[in-house]
Amino acid sequence: MSQSHLQDLYGQLVQRGWKVVEHRRSSETLDVPGAAVWEIRRFDNSPAILLDFPGFDGVGENIDLDESYACGVRGRPIELYFSRVNRSQERWLEDLASFIAALDLIETG
Repeated sequence: MSQSHLQDLYGQLVQRGWKVVEHRRSSETLDVPGAAVWEIRRFDNSPAILLDFPGFDGVGENIDLDESYACGVRGRPIELYFSRVNRSQERWLEDLASFIAALDLIETG
């Protein structure tokens, strides 16, 4: 379900002046359980922000990034849930815009 969400998120990040510096699979060595971590920063090389993508389903099974249901900013109470686009495309786009705006506020302090 979330491949289109990931594409939308990536596109909005780039459009607002962010770049994804690194995509990496979460692991025990990263000390963060989950599907993946994206390291993002502004094109001006400002400090990095880490986006964590949960990697466990409802019964605790490990899932791939394509199956992730949300992402959040590490160390901040900023989250984006990948709602069902077929139910409300408008709601998803509003949530995505709010998430990107919250990232912009972190960066500008």
